[in-house]
Amino acid sequence: MNLGLSPTVRKLKVEFNDRSDLIKMFLSETPHGGLMVTVPEPVQLGEVVQLRVLCKDEILDESIRGVILWSRKAKPQGSIIGIGFFASEVDKRERLLSKPQKHSVSKERKNTRYQTTLKVTYQTATDFVIDYTRNISSGGFFVKSTQMPDVGAEILFRLYPPGHDTPIDLAGKVTWQRPSGGFGVRFTRSSDASRNQLAQLVRTVAIGAPAVLSAPIFDEVTPV
Repeated sequence: MNLGLSPTVRKLKVEFNDRSDLIKMFLSETPHGGLMVTVPEPVQLGEVVQLRVLCKDEILDESIRGVILWSRKAKPQGSIIGIGFFASEVDKRERLLSKPQKHSVSKERKNTRYQTTLKVTYQTATDFVIDYTRNISSGGFFVKSTQMPDVGAEILFRLYPPGHDTPIDLAGKVTWQRPSGGFGVRFTRSSDASRNQLAQLVRTVAIGAPAVLSAPIFDEVTPV
């Protein structure tokens, strides 16, 4: 099959038992993420690669491009290499990190997400945290953070709409984490007043913000 690639692009294939094994090899310190894989043949730093990623326990066959950032000798033979993904591969990276889709479609997944940066505060077991959202819908939001609550934690969030002094109190459950920093929240129980305020906020955001078509779905769960 002709992929239209230059002869200088190295093709590699890696197979994992499941998505959790893949997550363990994810490199979050690279600008756009990456993977650590073992290869039998010698490689050169800076080589462009097309990596074919497969999982045994699910239908995952994704090709993603990147560059070899580092290489270490592995025993008994071969090398362990670090591949940094290109910026153009962000959507493919998110598919690799996402939980496999189920046959049923959750209610939250039907909610369109919109890019927006809003102040949000919440209390963990040890700290009072101030963070910011990266996208929002009527079903939940994504919070960019380095202080991530545990998956499954139920938290009261205070969301601050722009131009308003009074926050919206929203109860939510942390449903997944992103290795590079951040977590997804699914809204749970909230008052009718808070729900109405949220709906109005989402409508306002929708007018001026693009829909996040490739954003992670809210029923994702980070493998342990």
